[in-house]
Amino acid sequence: VNMPLVSAIICTYSPRADYLSRVIESYAAQTLPAALRELIIVDSASPRPITERADLNLPDWVRVVRASEPG
Repeated sequence: VNMPLVSAIICTYSPRADYLSRVIESYAAQTLPAALRELIIVDSASPRPITERADLNLPDWVRVVRASEPG
């Protein structure tokens, strides 16, 4: 099993879709192959979970972890 070489982790609460999309696009533009990196988004108890938002297109290398309490 190949493990990612680089993990970028961001914590967010009810992010604006355009901001989060720019973060994802920027990380996608990096030169390290996608198989060697991952982006972990910690959804810090947003009222509307990130994974339920149709306005975000999350690539396979983005993982969302939901926190039950903010902070």
